[in-house]
Order: sequence, then C-alpha cells, then structure tokens
Amino acid sequence: MLRTRTLIACAAMIGLLATACAGSGGATTTVFQGFEGCRAGAGSAIVFLQRTLDQAGLAEPGEMASLLPGFDDDVRAMMLRAQEVHCTEDGFNVAVIARVDELTSSGPGGDALIVVVRRRGLGSLDENAGGLIRLPGS
Repeated sequence: MLRTRTLIACAAMIGLLATACAGSGGATTTVFQGFEGCRAGAGSAIVFLQRTLDQAGLAEPGEMASLLPGFDDDVRAMMLRAQEVHCTEDGFNVAVIARVDELTSSGPGGDALIVVVRRRGLGSLDENAGGLIRLPGS
C-alpha cells in the first residue's frame, strides 16, 4: 500500500514536471517570465550601450551619429527582442534605467547619451510615445 502511494506520488510529480517544462504552447506569459526577460534584456542593452560609449570615445554629440551608423537599427532590434522574451517596453526600460549607473563615458557625446538613457531607457517602438532614443546630435 505504501509502495503504491509512493508510485502514484512519483507519477504525479513527473507529470507536473513534464507539464511545467513543456510550457503552455500558447501566448500566455507569467509575471516571472516577463521579469526575467526584462532583466536579461537590460543586461544585453547595458553591454551594447557601454560598447557604443567606448566606440564613441571623446566624440562630441554631433559626431556620434557618423561614428555609429548602426545604432538606430540595433536599438530597434533590442526592443523587438525584449518583446519576444515576454518583456513590455515599460518593463524593459525600467530594467535598463535601473542599471544605467553601470555606464561610463569619456566624452561629452557619451555623457549626453547616458542622460537620455537615464531619462527614457531605450524609448518606444511607438513614434507617438516618443519613439526610440537616438544618438545625441542626430
């Protein structure tokens, strides 16, 4: 009898585990999934932004766009990727802003970019909501 109960409990546990690992197959998202997607995306955004700041070096705000021509496309790609991992624009931007103090700059153009990121994160895909951030001077 004890062995039967143990087997039933193990079978139930395996079934629950298999269901949890398989996912729902639908578009439902838990709060935890969204939070983790935002945190991971923010980490990638901070790495990207720091690389951008390092490439900009001592550039003035008006020089940055010519030094970093793919910036706008990269920002758009990050915002789209955040949505793919179940993160809202607001959630993503809050996560990016929370980590903005990790960024360092050696020039006025980079300093200006950090100010923009601190205020808006990476912005919005919706132009009516202010659009995506742009490099200073562009």
